[in-house]
Amino acid sequence: MYDANTAISAIQNYYTIGVLPGAPLGYASMSINGTMAGFLGGYLGIGFDLFGAFVDGSYHHSVIANTDGPAGLSEVLGVRGPSTNPTDNTGINYSTGTPYLGGTNSNLQGSITKQGSTWGAGVSSNEMPSNIGARISYAITQTTRPSPNLYYRKARIFINLIGSNYVLTVQLKMSNNATAPFYTVVRDLPVNAAAPSQLKIGFVGTTGASTANQEIRNLNINTPVSLSTTLSADRTIAQTGDLVNYTVNMANTSSFTNTQGAVNVATNTSLKVNLNGVDIDLSTIQLNGTPVSNSNYTFQNGLLKINGINLGYVGGGGGSTTGIVTFRGTVSNTNSSVVYQSQMDAPLGYINLYGGVSAFQTLIRPVLTQPLDAAVCSRSNQ
Repeated sequence: MYDANTAISAIQNYYTIGVLPGAPLGYASMSINGTMAGFLGGYLGIGFDLFGAFVDGSYHHSVIANTDGPAGLSEVLGVRGPSTNPTDNTGINYSTGTPYLGGTNSNLQGSITKQGSTWGAGVSSNEMPSNIGARISYAITQTTRPSPNLYYRKARIFINLIGSNYVLTVQLKMSNNATAPFYTVVRDLPVNAAAPSQLKIGFVGTTGASTANQEIRNLNINTPVSLSTTLSADRTIAQTGDLVNYTVNMANTSSFTNTQGAVNVATNTSLKVNLNGVDIDLSTIQLNGTPVSNSNYTFQNGLLKINGINLGYVGGGGGSTTGIVTFRGTVSNTNSSVVYQSQMDAPLGYINLYGGVSAFQTLIRPVLTQPLDAAVCSRSNQ
């Protein structure tokens, strides 16, 4: 990420791809013939570092005292901070370095923190299991693209304002399986620098003597929100044909400093409730005690969706931070049990951090049919 006011032409004149080796990963500064060269206007560099050179302080990525990273790591995620760019008497900008902020240990395990004047393993909230052989790279050299099952990586990068300081959280998904989890590998790492008024995002892939393909797809830039639901009903055991009253409690625990952004979230939130096997009485749908207009909901194939829900945000304006949806339905499912789910969707430009899915199970009691009366006859040989 870099200052949006920095002209691309200035960056190209100052930091030419190919002049520096692969170690800086296109962001970090590096000493070349005694002069520091680096990315002009850089704010935050998140390095997916196969060989550890982006992290390694012996490459002189920073000349700011005690801000360079540890040596001897590989398959590591490292984070470097802003570059400062003084101008010498010839008018040429030279970076004084990009300080190392922190990151993971080798193989995406644990964390590295400053202990006095040296780097060492620190107390970590890293969730990456040690038994999955976690790597950033695809470890085999070949000329054809490997299966996505082997090289797939998905990253979530969160930058949040806590108090007056920005903090960074990074999550990684190591499989293209839809149900595979995200592991938090860096949590609430302080950036310790105010952000420029506007930022741009860029990507750079580097290599050493070999050739490597670096591919990125499906980039989304969103504002994180926290929307949750709790689905319940007035009975956990029902019978086909029974009427059941359902309640969905909704909450917005997002905290914003940008009022306009918060208002947008509040007025464009939608609720989805999966009720396969329930025939809803649509006239009973209410939001906060008020009937919902049929133009604001759809109900198809067991999925109820209510649009335009107004949930406010922590800290002011935009409506209440909680809401309640109620409705009544008739159970039509004949299975022994059924699980219903509710979830809130954030509007375009926002992402719900934790998904907000709530589940509720109903046990279906079988309908017992009384057998027809039958006459039992006996026969005598007399």
